[in-house]
Amino acid sequence: MHIVDITDPANPYVVNSINNDNDFALDGPGGVAVYSYDEGTALYAIVIVYDTDAIQIIDITDPIHPSAVFTLWNDASDSNGNSFALDKPWGIQTHKDSDSTYAIVMARMGNTVQMIDITDPFNPFVATTIRNDEGFEIAAPVSFEIYKIDNRAHAIITSLVSNTVQIADITNPLNPSPISTFSNDDGFEIGDPTGVEIYKDSNSNKTYAMITGFTGNTVKIVEVDTGMMTLEASFGNDVLNDSEPQNMTMQDFVVEEKRIEDSGGGNGDGGSDGGSDGGVGGGCLIATAVYGTELAPQIQVLRETRDNVILTTEAGSVFMQGFNHVYYSFSPAIADMQRQNHMLNMAIKTLISPMITTLSIMTLADDSSEYTVVGLGILVVTLNLSMYAGLPILVGFFIRRRRQNVVKR
Repeated sequence: MHIVDITDPANPYVVNSINNDNDFALDGPGGVAVYSYDEGTALYAIVIVYDTDAIQIIDITDPIHPSAVFTLWNDASDSNGNSFALDKPWGIQTHKDSDSTYAIVMARMGNTVQMIDITDPFNPFVATTIRNDEGFEIAAPVSFEIYKIDNRAHAIITSLVSNTVQIADITNPLNPSPISTFSNDDGFEIGDPTGVEIYKDSNSNKTYAMITGFTGNTVKIVEVDTGMMTLEASFGNDVLNDSEPQNMTMQDFVVEEKRIEDSGGGNGDGGSDGGSDGGVGGGCLIATAVYGTELAPQIQVLRETRDNVILTTEAGSVFMQGFNHVYYSFSPAIADMQRQNHMLNMAIKTLISPMITTLSIMTLADDSSEYTVVGLGILVVTLNLSMYAGLPILVGFFIRRRRQNVVKR
């Protein structure tokens, strides 16, 4: 983790680098949040450590001499005997309420959002844990934003696996309560919501949330002033020029909104072409982990085959909906294991390479007719069954025959 002096934005420089060693537990650091303590005289960074299911609290009051303060491990107990829920922590932010400061941690694999009291960084303890299926629908939470309505604190949580956007009342951090839940089937057609950003419009004084849909290929703008959600605008990948939006800041949005205006785009159903498929698009998490980037030629082949051939037909769209439902139920976990195990990643690369090669056959469907796509799809499936099932059976048959001949001799 680097601490960078940006006092002069034109000449930033690294003040200190903190490495994973005996003092710091930083094996796979992800998000970071900063807060002050002791009336602002001390400053601390809270770092989520994805690979080891932990959170590291670091004193950065003196950025030249940072020091490790406390490490929170998944399932470890706090001073009150409560367990930290940090199974693959994905995101973190801080929230100040009265005299207390909380770290809000989203555990993607644990299906939890935990509020940890870090007012005293030397004695962090669990304030409350929001769990999936306890009135909340937050399977694989990945983003969390806080906003206020009539002096009440609300949170909006996006969840990747449950395909939901959850609004909760966290005015009392010790007893959060669900207000409303919106899913991909409620007319929002967002498709694996990931990033969320809250902003207030200075003209109307209304509060809006921007929500990005990873496989829905959309950015939705919704009004959240009532604690509910009212769809205001939708942009698809035909406007955003991004097939898999993951996150968007206010600065990104202002730039994009200006570009849309300049190009004659608009709001309302502006994303109908890109996002109305309800999430039949999406990213290949396993292949991306294999090749290290979504820009790899092999990933481009998968994306172009999906978007330009399969999804141009009704049968292909139905197939992709069913496929994605199954695929995204297990692929995030496998992709995580790939990133942690090089040998496993190489084995999967060897395994999927023939399949990616056979998919090039689908490009022969230039006319994108229903019959051509279905016919070529059946051919590709047959070839893959032959390779992954038929070939091992054939090899096993010949090995058995050879052994029988040796025995007869």
